[in-house]
Amino acid sequence: MGVLERRYAKALLEAALEKGEAQAVSAGVEALAAALGDEKIRGFLAAPVVSKERKLHLLGKIAGGLDGLFGRFLEMVVARRREGALPLICRNFHDLHLEAQGAVEGVVEAARPLSEEEVERLSRAMAGALGKKKVILEVRESPELIAGARVRVAGRLYDSSAAGRLEALRRRLLGVPL
Repeated sequence: MGVLERRYAKALLEAALEKGEAQAVSAGVEALAAALGDEKIRGFLAAPVVSKERKLHLLGKIAGGLDGLFGRFLEMVVARRREGALPLICRNFHDLHLEAQGAVEGVVEAARPLSEEEVERLSRAMAGALGKKKVILEVRESPELIAGARVRVAGRLYDSSAAGRLEALRRRLLGVPL
């Protein structure tokens, strides 16, 4: 992640928190991030032959208007010809906003589908272990784990799967001289 994008995201978040518009700005950022998943939209915004006015018109449609803090931010980004940085600005904003809320995102892979209650219990346990207020988990089913689960959060891997335990046993056995 680039320094410039992080700086823009941090400035936007600080201004949003100061003005009490963090939720509204976050909703706009999420909508923009989703739209930027479309290669045609990214290409349109990156094209130097497209006028600033047309770019702002598109961004206004995506963001639900250009009034308010987020609209002024988008106008500034376009004026400085930094449209290509928008995907990373959105990602940085999302991460910084979670951090400001004491939250973190993670992924849980389980050998079978998990109930909402199981995900919530796991989320609370991970939050306690990490000293966070909240852990937001994306759930993926991975039958190759055989049983148990694997959680990736805050750059760490917590593996309580049968496949993980078998792999650890294999490594220990290979390390024993015969």
